[in-house]
Amino acid sequence: MDNIAKRCFGCGTAFHEHVPDTPGFNPFEAEKKKAQKKATITSIKVEKSRQADVLFESLDEDKKEFLLSQGTVETGMGSPQNADPHGPSVAISKAQDKAEKRSKMSKIFCKWCRDSVNGKELRLSVAVESKKQLLDQIPKEATIVHLFDAMDFPTTVDFELMNIASKRPGRILWIMNRSDLIMPDNERTQTRLLKYVREELNRIAGVPPNNVMAISSNYNWNADEVFSQLSNDNYLVGHANTGKSTLALYLSYKFRQQGNSRKFWGLGSWSNPFITQQSITYLLEGNKYLTDLPSYPEHATNNIPGGPMRKTRAGNIIESQPTATNTETGVYDYLKPNLVRKLTNGHRLLRTPGMYNCPQVVVSTLPTQLISIGGLVAVKRDSPIHLICWSIFPDSNYKTRVVSSLEKITEINQSTQKTHERWSMVNKHHSNSPLNKKMEIKFGGEGVSLAIRGVGLCHFHVYGRIPEDGVTMEVYSMDNIKIMRRDDILPFIRNPRNRLKELKDSRREAARDKSARAKKKSVAKKRQIATERMQVVDAYADM
Repeated sequence: MDNIAKRCFGCGTAFHEHVPDTPGFNPFEAEKKKAQKKATITSIKVEKSRQADVLFESLDEDKKEFLLSQGTVETGMGSPQNADPHGPSVAISKAQDKAEKRSKMSKIFCKWCRDSVNGKELRLSVAVESKKQLLDQIPKEATIVHLFDAMDFPTTVDFELMNIASKRPGRILWIMNRSDLIMPDNERTQTRLLKYVREELNRIAGVPPNNVMAISSNYNWNADEVFSQLSNDNYLVGHANTGKSTLALYLSYKFRQQGNSRKFWGLGSWSNPFITQQSITYLLEGNKYLTDLPSYPEHATNNIPGGPMRKTRAGNIIESQPTATNTETGVYDYLKPNLVRKLTNGHRLLRTPGMYNCPQVVVSTLPTQLISIGGLVAVKRDSPIHLICWSIFPDSNYKTRVVSSLEKITEINQSTQKTHERWSMVNKHHSNSPLNKKMEIKFGGEGVSLAIRGVGLCHFHVYGRIPEDGVTMEVYSMDNIKIMRRDDILPFIRNPRNRLKELKDSRREAARDKSARAKKKSVAKKRQIATERMQVVDAYADM
């Protein structure tokens, strides 16, 4: 087990001072001198401001009024309303505390991670060349803990693990993370959502249902149950942004005392993809070891912007020129930098039980119309029938549009108008990329769902006279965008009987509240009338 005190708490890479703009680069002495210099300059400014305040207070009132009226007093110097109410010593201490905090950050995080997380640069770098290279590091007796995302399930599921399951004595745990985006509470997650996931994995790849679990590493749902299923040697594997590092952080005995893991910045636990660059081993309670491996490489691309994407002080994203580096980061190469973190954080599936948490987009009966999903994916149906789409991801109300042709989608991706920029999530390096036909899906009145890797979920439903052989839907997308069909999840996560009972109970409670308010209002009115009558009686009695 490596000494993690000499590693970056963001990417897990060993610290070095040799190669800038690489994981683990951290010039300790330069950062320390820079922080000390900034603190010294702040102290000098505060001291000059204090001296100016003292000089200003020693003047007569007439001179003070004259200086203030002429505007010769600088902001923060000699102006009573801008002076520090706590004195210059407090301002100096605040500057020193800020410098000390920056110095502490530089001791545990490398410059590569600090720039990436603070929004200055978005770096996409895959640590390994292939998935086989990662799996070869795992001993056959060890337990493989495979995490996949709930929102774009099953695109993040590695079904190839079933091919090696029979060749190794070690167990494979299949864990669906971020269940809080699907269900509002853990109880319904275990009784409804988990049933859906187990049936789907068993139907597709024959995964044993007892090895499948549903958790939320953000809220620590069922993390203790995962801990109970671990052996002495365990390895976390999966795609980027499935919550591997966050789960490892909570399960580790050292950080378990911190409470909620969301409040702690730990090894690799960021919302940016491909942050973990080196394998990190944690010591768990009971002398168990858990190794957090880097993320799987996504589908390779031929033309990838491998350089960093910089962010100016004004908040504008400036994308670097493409390089020859093949980072194999899949859909993240196509997304705009300011959307990556927003899409990674996810979007809740349901607004209320049985209703998707997004507006619907309807295609009319015109045969030429199709649906554009952020300029990445397009959907077209063959029958002149209404097609309804629910896109469950952030800003879907802008990114999901009805367009007239595939050429129009490319035109919107290339446009510089602000309105069109809101409609597209494709960066400028891939704005010329064409949308190619990926699959044909035939379905009926039950509808169909499409999971888009790294983006979210889209559900489609038809309205009108459906042909006997069903409706054929053509799916177009850019290269290396992983799309998979899955069954509708709503019949599993909602219970009609319980829902009807909840509606009846809520209506009865609302009726009781309305009756109580009306009764209270009636009593108050009767008391007011009685009071007025008594006042009239008293007035006649005094006459």
